Amino acid sequence: MSDVDPATEGVVPALVGALDDAHEQVRWVAAETLGHLGAEAKEAVPALKKLLKTDEDKDVREMAALALQEIEPASQGDAAEVLQKIQPEQERKPQATDLDHW
Repeated sequence: MSDVDPATEGVVPALVGALDDAHEQVRWVAAETLGHLGAEAKEAVPALKKLLKTDEDKDVREMAALALQEIEPASQGDAAEVLQKIQPEQERKPQATDLDHW
């Protein structure tokens, strides 16, 4: 018998697919939701680790790290390393060129 709740059986594969979405907001929400599912989302660990290392958006990488900590506490080393790298980016003072994004 499977450890996956029948009510969430199709949710994890759909969320893993959303981790490849072109929009960072979709990837962020998918990672966050997988983290909330905890151990039930263990099949998402490889996709989250890939996202953690390759996503261009720091907020998505941070959420992937947090999700991994919730799903697989043993992966905290990878997640903690990424979070340490992201933290200085977030503390960076805005530059005049940052206004170009608005």
